[in-house]
Amino acid sequence: MAKTHVDAFDIEVQRHLRKFPISALDKIYDEWRTKGHGVLLNRDGEICVDTGEPEDDGLYYLE
Repeated sequence: MAKTHVDAFDIEVQRHLRKFPISALDKIYDEWRTKGHGVLLNRDGEICVDTGEPEDDGLYYLE
């Protein structure tokens, strides 16, 4: 079965944000980046939002 949701974590405070639907991630990524957050994936395919020292590869989840 294909994965439909992915977990996201705030790296700075080390907490789980919530599960996000993959179909909505491009818009959510844009919102985070507009606020100055970096968005990356960890080795397990989970989203890591960095608010302290934002790193960002500029890609979206499915890229």
